[in-house]
Amino acid sequence: MLIDEARKLCQDLDILFHEEAEAQYRDAMRFTTSWVQEMNNQRRLLDTFFSAVVPEQSLVFFYAKEVPFSEDPRRVVIGIGRAIGVGGPLEYEYASDGTTRAMIWERNVHHSIRPAGRDGFLFPYHAALERAAEDPDLDPASLCVFVPSEHFDAFSYGSEHVTHDAAIAILLSALDGLQRVSKHLGEDIGPKTRWISERLGELWHLRGAFPGLGAALHAFDLDHANLFAFEIARRLGPGEDPGRSSSALFPIRDRSARNGISASAPPLHDDSLR
Repeated sequence: MLIDEARKLCQDLDILFHEEAEAQYRDAMRFTTSWVQEMNNQRRLLDTFFSAVVPEQSLVFFYAKEVPFSEDPRRVVIGIGRAIGVGGPLEYEYASDGTTRAMIWERNVHHSIRPAGRDGFLFPYHAALERAAEDPDLDPASLCVFVPSEHFDAFSYGSEHVTHDAAIAILLSALDGLQRVSKHLGEDIGPKTRWISERLGELWHLRGAFPGLGAALHAFDLDHANLFAFEIARRLGPGEDPGRSSSALFPIRDRSARNGISASAPPLHDDSLR
């Protein structure tokens, strides 16, 4: 929702952004701000963000920036589950009619974590604290599962998308953490490790054999490179090579061009991309 970031996102993802409407809102407010203000601009950005959440498929990672039993600055993973639904957009309620309107920036994401732990789980930090009260040799911080440092930014705000690579890294860290839980708390971790194993299999499939396709297309200075990569991946059949599909979409046009190759991208005609 930072105005400069929003403009870049709208360009990269082909989202409609009304500059004139934004300017009118700022004039009406009579002060400057770094944030997107016009309600329809806000809603299109928010709709795009939450459209990436696929019920019954997308993973949800809950985390804490600080916990009372560890001074480590890394983010602590509290629980992992799947999204089972996303609430609709909400506009603010107003005490009186005015010249500006705005959307609430967060939405309710319903998750699958339940006490039985069949489709997600919480880490037993409370149990670790209780055990530590009885056993001074147990340090609850030793059971913490941390977000890998290279993915710190994705766990620094209220909500953020997590890449397949980041999700894989966190699930692997969770497996290691569960081994420590089993050793120190004696908890049966079998169902949780099986659940993580199944999610890892799904992520490796979604990640694909060529996760750098978007970056490669971007290196050729193609507009909407990551969007094209997403569309290519979405339309692939099981085991189909994304390299061949992308080669068909972006044929080499001039082998004598600088750096040896150049490519031209077909125009976007699919209205569903907007």
